[in-house]
This record gives sequence, structure tokens and C-alpha cells, in this order.
Amino acid sequence: MTSLATSALLVVLAALAPVSEVRGAIPLAYVIAQDGNTKWLLVTLATVFNSLIPFIALEALQVFEDMLLRSTSGVLGSVKQLYSRLVSRARGEGGKYLRRWGYLGLAVFVAIPLPATGAWTASLIAHVFGLSKLRASLAIVIGVVVASLIVVLAMEGVLTIISLL
Repeated sequence: MTSLATSALLVVLAALAPVSEVRGAIPLAYVIAQDGNTKWLLVTLATVFNSLIPFIALEALQVFEDMLLRSTSGVLGSVKQLYSRLVSRARGEGGKYLRRWGYLGLAVFVAIPLPATGAWTASLIAHVFGLSKLRASLAIVIGVVVASLIVVLAMEGVLTIISLL
């Protein structure tokens, strides 16, 4: 069996990974936990660390965008033009959905525990559409908490069904 520190590190890395986030980290916590207390500690770590993503990602995206938009070199200049066109188009076409659903829509998007609906994708969406970093981050955190609850309920249901067999 793995030590608590190793288990915690594995779950935190899974929670931070764009591919798995809480959708992979929580099932991993269930698999590697040696007892109930460890399981809940690992589930909590997964939720907390996945909730940090928007705060980090939105700042990093802004830094990268600023660097790109300040560039004047040949290749980066072409990328800058393409990026500007794509962002402008996305804001124009996607704005109607954001005006309708706003930050609630962002939270619901993250709360649905499906591939590509996590905190990383939501942070990218919030950045591209120029949403308030704080409000978007809070909406994403709410979505992460709801997604975590859904995954925990699913895991508990699966374990219950298995125990009945």
C-alpha cells in the first residue's frame, strides 16, 4: 500500500491535471484510500486543489496573452493576428450565450462531470470572453464543488451496488 503522503500527492496531481481534475482524482482517492478517514481527506484535497485552478490559470493566461500581444517578431506577429481574430470572433458569437447564462452557466458547465467541462476549460472560456477573474473563479469553484459531490455520490452508489452483489 502507498503511504498517506504518496496517496495525497497522487490525488493532488490528478486534481490539477487538465485531463482528470476531480473526475479522475476522486475515483483515484477511493481506490488508494486505506480507510474512510483517508478517503475523505483525499477527496477534500482533490476538491481544494482543483478549486485553485481558475485562480492560477486566469492569471497565467493573462500573462501569456500580454506577452503575445506585445510581440512584434515575424512568427509571433502572425500568431498574434490569428489569436486576435479568433478571440474577437469567439466573443462576438459566444457573447449571446454568456449574456443569457452568465456566471451561472459557467458554474453549471464545470459542475457537469464530463470530459472537457472542468476548471481548466472554464478558465480558458472565462479568459477568452473577458469575464471578471474573481467572479469567474468563484463560479468555477462552485462548479468544482458540485462536480465533486456528483462524483462522490456516483462512487458511493457504485460501491453500494458492488456490495449488494
